[in-house]
Amino acid sequence: MKDTHHIIAHKMKTLMKQKSGEKRLMMGFSMFKMAQKLVLSSLFLKSRRPSALDLRQALFLRFYRSDFSPEIRKKIFRFWLDHT
Repeated sequence: MKDTHHIIAHKMKTLMKQKSGEKRLMMGFSMFKMAQKLVLSSLFLKSRRPSALDLRQALFLRFYRSDFSPEIRKKIFRFWLDHT
């Protein structure tokens, strides 16, 4: 999807190229952390204190559900249960 005017897109690309690789990486980490916060807030509006394992599983499913088969997801969750 390209909904940004090509002049603005070019300007943004130029500005991003001026940043160091480290700065761009830190921006990416910051954006991912914000995405996690948004997902968590949408998942746990009713439950005020979910367990750490519940948080981990919910984030995993929201971000990576389609990347793993149900069998592999079960193995991952079993691993987490055994190593928590």
